[in-house]
Amino acid sequence: MWPWSSRNTLFRFNEVWGYRGTFDGQGFDSDYNCSGTTFEYNLSADNAGGFFLICNWAKHVESGQSIGNSDTLIRHNISFNDHVRSFVLNGPVETVRIQENIIYNTIEEDLPVIIDSPWGRYAESVEVTGNLFYTTGTARIFQGTWAGDGLGNWKYEGPINREAIRFMGNAYTRVKDHEEVGMQRLDQEASLGELIERLQDDETARAGFSSLLQFLEGSRHWDILKESL
Repeated sequence: MWPWSSRNTLFRFNEVWGYRGTFDGQGFDSDYNCSGTTFEYNLSADNAGGFFLICNWAKHVESGQSIGNSDTLIRHNISFNDHVRSFVLNGPVETVRIQENIIYNTIEEDLPVIIDSPWGRYAESVEVTGNLFYTTGTARIFQGTWAGDGLGNWKYEGPINREAIRFMGNAYTRVKDHEEVGMQRLDQEASLGELIERLQDDETARAGFSSLLQFLEGSRHWDILKESL
């Protein structure tokens, strides 16, 4: 699910489960030529290409054909055992806020949770704050390029640009070669339900997650999800 050539689009209470594409195979995508897109209280699960793509094609901005990708807000969403990767920043995206999402992954031994990749240029301004990265494998954060293997993998090119992509107060079970201000650790035995409770500090968040779970009770995959709550 994604917007293209849109302003102020809102995605709320949606489920994307079991998509089998690997290139643009994420459950959700904030695409280029868009501004002011909000994704909140959505579920992405078991998608072969991962959880989330935020992209901007630099040459279309430079030619005046696109307004780029700016002011994307991604908050209070759940990625449940998505494959290969979590968030991919592709191209010069601007003023992106990735806040208080839950990555719950018990299937990947090595999971890139944030990849910054070029589409003409790299990401320009991104904030990653208060997210819960629960992985039984190792979480990784890096700059990378497309591996071209048809499986949705990215090659490591180097450390992420900390001036363009700022991290604060995120929590991890295990992460490789990464530190940040206010970094927290997650219990390796935490359930998805316990992780949701951590993000329910205010009335709006409690109501939002309650509505999301109520919506998901109608999913044909509810029994799988319920076992992790």
